[in-house]
Amino acid sequence: RKIFKSKNTRMAQKKVSPSPKKSPAKAIYNVRSWQDDFDEEERNKKNAGEENGAQTSGPPKLTRFSTWPNSGPKEKPPEEPPKLTRAVHWPDREGDEAYTSVHINKEHKQLYTVVKNVKEAHECQEHGETQEFADDVEYLLSGIQEGEPMSTRCLSCIGLAQKSILPAFRMHLRAHGTVAKIFGHLKDAVTDPSLSLCTALLMFMLSRDRLNMDLDRQSLDLMLKLLAVDYQEEQSATVMGKRTLNRNKDRAREVYEQWKAEGGATNQPEIEDVSTGNLAMESLLSLTSRRAGEWFKEELRTLGALDHIVDTVCSCIEALGDDTTLVTDSMLENMKKIDRCLRVLENVSFVNTDNQLYLISYKAGILVASLCRALDLCEKCFPVYPINSSDDKESTGYVIYSLVLAVLRVLINITHENEFGCTKVGDQTDFIKTALTCILDTPRHVPIDMRFDMLVLSLGLLINMVEHCGVNKRKLVEAETCRSYEVTSDNSTSQVPATKALCEVFSTRFEIAKTMEEQDFGEPSTPKASPNKSGEWKESDSGIEWVVSSAKKEKEDSNDTSRVQPPENDKLDNLDDEETFTKALHRAGKHMENSIIASYVALLLGCLIQDNTMYVSQVKEHLASGSFEDLITILKKFLGFMNLTRAIGSTGGKSIAHVIEVLEGC
Repeated sequence: RKIFKSKNTRMAQKKVSPSPKKSPAKAIYNVRSWQDDFDEEERNKKNAGEENGAQTSGPPKLTRFSTWPNSGPKEKPPEEPPKLTRAVHWPDREGDEAYTSVHINKEHKQLYTVVKNVKEAHECQEHGETQEFADDVEYLLSGIQEGEPMSTRCLSCIGLAQKSILPAFRMHLRAHGTVAKIFGHLKDAVTDPSLSLCTALLMFMLSRDRLNMDLDRQSLDLMLKLLAVDYQEEQSATVMGKRTLNRNKDRAREVYEQWKAEGGATNQPEIEDVSTGNLAMESLLSLTSRRAGEWFKEELRTLGALDHIVDTVCSCIEALGDDTTLVTDSMLENMKKIDRCLRVLENVSFVNTDNQLYLISYKAGILVASLCRALDLCEKCFPVYPINSSDDKESTGYVIYSLVLAVLRVLINITHENEFGCTKVGDQTDFIKTALTCILDTPRHVPIDMRFDMLVLSLGLLINMVEHCGVNKRKLVEAETCRSYEVTSDNSTSQVPATKALCEVFSTRFEIAKTMEEQDFGEPSTPKASPNKSGEWKESDSGIEWVVSSAKKEKEDSNDTSRVQPPENDKLDNLDDEETFTKALHRAGKHMENSIIASYVALLLGCLIQDNTMYVSQVKEHLASGSFEDLITILKKFLGFMNLTRAIGSTGGKSIAHVIEVLEGC
């Protein structure tokens, strides 16, 4: 009964709400059947059927207006890419720059990434190189710290030295202030011979640049301590220590040879023995800048650097011997080393009284005696090894010439307004005659364009020696020497008083300068027409300049076709102008050289006379005019030129003015 009621109930439900399966299918009118296969309702049914899985089976039923599956719609045409809008923003304020921006719609923004401040290729390369250097420095710095094993510290130090072969890496270290930090970690390097060698190698590599005056006191102290490490190496008794040292020497030699192979040794000294002392000495000798502060000059003296340099100079001069007929390769290397050492002494003694007195009195004046001996030795070598115009800087004659100039510069510094230094130099045997020979005879063995420096330095040294020392004045007046090479054509050995020889030099140079001045600025006796009619040379406030003639200007400004000249004539005019200008400069240079040399000789003769009226008549009788008028004239011009160019200080100007007053009073 219950089942029967149940069936009746189901029958009633069927009549009330008929099942959708018995209802007819809906007819769908697809307006664009070639574009859409199914409408939205059927698409939803299809998705629902896929979710139910296997509930639906069999072939799909087709509606009345549906199309067959194999006759699908055509592909949609590709959409246009989003457009970028470029806008230029002009500056509103003065000093700002215009810039360009790129805009895009928000719906397309996810497809693009705007990168601002894009770097150029070279900027990316520089950034990468800088980052590489920074990484290398950070890694190697961690290896040279005091807590690391000694082998690690040595390898890291050699690694830094090898990296320092590149000038860019050395610049990076200086730009970031890393040099002082490196040597701060290596302050205990002198306790181990191997680490000392590696540190000296690093100092040598860093000192290859001209801008190497960035050492602090601690680094300079370490450099000076490394000079004496070689003696400690010889006393090392442990076999393992010597083996490690030899291995590090081989590594240092490899780095040095690599530096030479890459062109770093051009115009640099050759180091035969790569040792701690030699590397430290070469590093010290590279500090030759006059711009070094006073603290640097003081530290070199107080820390013992001047002692090492002076000892090196004296030992090298002693090794030269007395034989001037044959200059060997070892003698040339010694001369080059003396030259480099004297450059340091020249710079540290320049306008520094304390260093001047220290160099003069060091070991009872051994430096002064050695320098005077070296100057005499070089003068004897010149007749055997004269300098030719075609000789390079590595020739024997040029090395000797460079050494002579270096010796004269140091002697000038230690005798500048220093009576003690003047007396010490004048006490050396026959030094007055040696200095006179540099003026009167030695220049004959030197090319003409190289004589000026030797003459000026030699005359300047004699002026310093006689200005404040009466003993040297007497020695110069009583000295006898050969006549000037400009007066006698032959190598005459006849001796004349030194004052006469100097007066002959003055008269010769003064007359040459006077003649050239009259020809250039005076009215010539026989004027000659210039082959170039386009203008003439005239002196103005800005110097010598080419002034185009008025006829030439009118001809150029006219519209006549005749003003057009053939290219050959223009070329000839240009060549003539350049040749004339070159000759004018050459003559001006020669006139200046003769005037300066005559002024120096006049100043020397004036220093002899001041405070010693007994020498007035002796000097006058050797002058061509028999009076001091020519000396006064050239000295006034010289003083005016020096004041105009500010080439001398107040003290030098006062000295010249005082000499002029003395000469006018005589």
